[in-house]
Amino acid sequence: MHIALVRRVNDTHIFASQALQVLQDAKTGNLSVSRKDGRDKRYDVPSVKKGKFAKRKPHEVKNIYSRFLDRELYENFIVSAISQLESFMFEALRLILVAYPHKLKINVKGLEIERTVSLDALLGKHNLNDVLAEIIESRIISISYANPKTYLQFIGKLAEIDVEDKAFEDYLEIKATRDLLIHNSGISNAIYRAKSGAKARAEVGQLIPIDQGYFDHCVATIKRISGIVSRDVAKAFPEKTDDIVPRERDALAAEEQKETGQGV
Repeated sequence: MHIALVRRVNDTHIFASQALQVLQDAKTGNLSVSRKDGRDKRYDVPSVKKGKFAKRKPHEVKNIYSRFLDRELYENFIVSAISQLESFMFEALRLILVAYPHKLKINVKGLEIERTVSLDALLGKHNLNDVLAEIIESRIISISYANPKTYLQFIGKLAEIDVEDKAFEDYLEIKATRDLLIHNSGISNAIYRAKSGAKARAEVGQLIPIDQGYFDHCVATIKRISGIVSRDVAKAFPEKTDDIVPRERDALAAEEQKETGQGV
């Protein structure tokens, strides 16, 4: 799973680099996408009704390129990359809980265990494994809605992962930035500053900075965290590593060399 995530995040960065160059060429006129006479050009756009289009003048199209070159493309890729990392971590948790169901009893402050099983989790199930799967899924959902710092503490305790590594501090800030982009148009607020702590990058009311350097930082942090999770899970559960961190060893070695080479 670790190498699959690193590959996807690397793919995102490669695509971003290529897309940015295309947009830069279009903006500077090296790639002609606008009418030379300066009049509106029609662009097909999705609509509930068929045959819809939007009109843009050449300077308006260039402004679109500028927005995405300067910020918006990075915003979208950051949101996507964080979602990929969270899916990776929650899937690792799910596999651990399936292999070691007694770990369902683990709890941390803010994520206390539910010690009763609902009727919905019992009715209609064919066997105990089906009941267990539903309980695990419910636990994963509750974790996903917890405060990021709380669920990192829980993940660290349950999966024996070193969440004290500074990469996880960076992740908390990146996650808080992602929340701003989705819920507050990128404007810093008190919630962002509380989640980010000393890593906060903007005062309340300021637009959170997003650029290529920050995007690169996000990609590097995500890859670092996925590596820590993979390493620590393999160390903590060696007898179940092939179940929790699936791998075909020869293929993995080749992929790891390809995706996590020197300097990555």
